[in-house]
Amino acid sequence: MVILTEQIEIPASYEKMEAWITNFEEEFVKWSPYHIECNLYNGNYQVGNKIRFREIVMGLDYDVTGTITECEQDEIHCRIVFRSDKKTAFITLEGKKTKQDVIFLTPRLSA
Repeated sequence: MVILTEQIEIPASYEKMEAWITNFEEEFVKWSPYHIECNLYNGNYQVGNKIRFREIVMGLDYDVTGTITECEQDEIHCRIVFRSDKKTAFITLEGKKTKQDVIFLTPRLSA
């Protein structure tokens, strides 16, 4: 299994990250010029719900659908795990609040 992990430090309040998650379909596309589309088919990110996203990775166009397998959120941490329909990859999006009111966002791909 290959695991790719990238950690991004975001100088923002945790409340702003919660708002970002609440508007995930719109915010995912704004996050990067390589993010082309995002659809939460059930309108939210609950376990069992379907999701689709399209992005450019290393020049390749990925159009991926799958199911949310984990979703945790409290006042200092959130974690969403998505499994592709082909069952070839797990994508994890995890954010944690620090004492300095900075969010560490960790996208992770396991394939």
